[in-house]
Amino acid sequence: MTHTPRPWEISYSTNFPDQQTIQAVGSDRILAVIDRADEQDIANAHLIAAAPDLLEALKRVKKVAADLRPYGEVDNAIADELERYILPTLAKAEGKA
Repeated sequence: MTHTPRPWEISYSTNFPDQQTIQAVGSDRILAVIDRADEQDIANAHLIAAAPDLLEALKRVKKVAADLRPYGEVDNAIADELERYILPTLAKAEGKA
């Protein structure tokens, strides 16, 4: 399973002032529509637009955690802690959970 490549951005409708869309930069593909413009909806739009960047960051941190493993007990504990949060979130984002 693959997602629409990043970056994604929020676009504001000129015809519907309370509507925002999430789109891939340089694409006409609409990924999400936010129909209201209250503070929480705007925050949700920003979170959705950041999703592919957050996924990439988690993948990089997962690699850092794996790279720590050969360096001893303290680094293994750090890697365990990182992976405890990262792996379930990655699985959810990749449709594996």
